[in-house]
Amino acid sequence: MDIASSIQWVTEEIVLRLAKTLRKSLDVDRLCLAGGVALNCVANGRILQAGIFKNIWVQPAAGDAGGALGAALAVWHQYCDRPCESKGQDKMQGAYLGPSFTEEEILDYLKLVRAPFHRLDDAQLMPQVAEILAKGYVVGWFQGRMEFGPRALGGRSILGAPRSEKMQSVMNLKIKYRESFRPFAPSVLAERVNDYFELDSSSPYMLIVAPVRENLRIPMTSEQQQLLGKLLLICLRTSGNFCGNAKSIGYYL
Repeated sequence: MDIASSIQWVTEEIVLRLAKTLRKSLDVDRLCLAGGVALNCVANGRILQAGIFKNIWVQPAAGDAGGALGAALAVWHQYCDRPCESKGQDKMQGAYLGPSFTEEEILDYLKLVRAPFHRLDDAQLMPQVAEILAKGYVVGWFQGRMEFGPRALGGRSILGAPRSEKMQSVMNLKIKYRESFRPFAPSVLAERVNDYFELDSSSPYMLIVAPVRENLRIPMTSEQQQLLGKLLLICLRTSGNFCGNAKSIGYYL
């Protein structure tokens, strides 16, 4: 019995019903999500694929840590009486809200700990990084300000070539020290996302899961098929008002 898969399926169904209720009750065509369940990338992808809204936006630190941002905004708008303006743009600009370090600070630290290093400009660095990745090695990427939230978005990231069949296991078991089934996110240019995935919008915060285009999928072997197990169906019996109160959607998500 695949309990985890069953719970995920039920969660997706509940989230979809809540989204449909919100769309009908408030007659809005865009959805903003926050809360721990909003970090469920698969459920977010289901909402987007269902076409309920024109677009969805998920707070990149949608878990408990993101409450700090909500508290700051509440003070700014309610106590400081500042206007709440929206021009349809992502004002978080990548959620790079953490600390950054100058090149001089980095050099001073490397010398302090006596770490061996080579200093390269971008013209030299980029081809060398690409060559290292192509050989199957892993790269630790450190630049600019640190990301706010649970996702590594290029500020503090671990990079590996997706063409390697062993890369996912190597990263999980030897670098991150976590279960081997844990996934990693692909990095694709926004203008080419539709070349690889069934997705017509960008996902800058690693919070949307979309199917790989069918012509690019590798068929599963019979042995892999057997690992799927059987789906344990869970029936949820709720009152008719469970999805009826649109104002409560923040609590459910």
